[in-house]
This record gives sequence, C-alpha cells and structure tokens, in this order.
Amino acid sequence: MVVPDDDHSHGVFASRGNACVDDAVAAYPVDGAVPTAEVRCPGPGLPKPE
Repeated sequence: MVVPDDDHSHGVFASRGNACVDDAVAAYPVDGAVPTAEVRCPGPGLPKPE
C-alpha cells in the first residue's frame, strides 16, 4: 500500500506532483516491483480551517 500522509485528496498518482507516490506506483507496471512493506510518503499538508 502507498500512503500519502497529510494529504486531503484522493487520486494522488501522477496528478499531484508527489514523487514518492509516483515512483512507488510506477515501479509496478514498469519494473514489476512490488513494495515489501507499506510505503508512506509525505504530503503537502492538510488545509487550514478558516
């Protein structure tokens, strides 16, 4: 599982510019690589309440 921490959006792969997520997800179809453990990626942070 690839988990973007502190991100308020879904559909993060290839759309939000998170290299950690993009690299982990793209490794499967490109190289057949599957992470051996959960991958936790830093996110941009949650929105601040107004």
